[in-house]
Amino acid sequence: MDDLLPEFIAETRETLDALSGEIVAWEADPADRGRLDAIFRFVHTVKGSCGFLDLPRLSRLSHAAEDALAAVRDGGRVPDTALVNGVLAIVDRIGAVVEAIAAGVPLDDSDDETLIAALLKVEAPAAAAPRRTVTA
Repeated sequence: MDDLLPEFIAETRETLDALSGEIVAWEADPADRGRLDAIFRFVHTVKGSCGFLDLPRLSRLSHAAEDALAAVRDGGRVPDTALVNGVLAIVDRIGAVVEAIAAGVPLDDSDDETLIAALLKVEAPAAAAPRRTVTA
């Protein structure tokens, strides 16, 4: 499994480089489904690899971003500025963690939970009808 970690690092770096333009463009147009899907695939791939490579920190971060992006893809959340910024912050953190792993140095994780919590805020569904109270 030690052989797989350098490959994971190289692939993650490569994908982040390729994805950087997509992320900036998605920030400008959060309704762009193609860019949303590309970012989703990235965090989904990272999450899957982290489980296999036993990288729980990266797994938690990528899982939170994947859940938020899945909710947008399913129409359950609106890709508002807060959500987009939260996903971008997690993608940036994933990159920083990967670089720390590659360098063999620790990276402070004290605000990881803050990044994750920002994505867990519940929003009204994108196409939700107003709730009505029915009285008997």
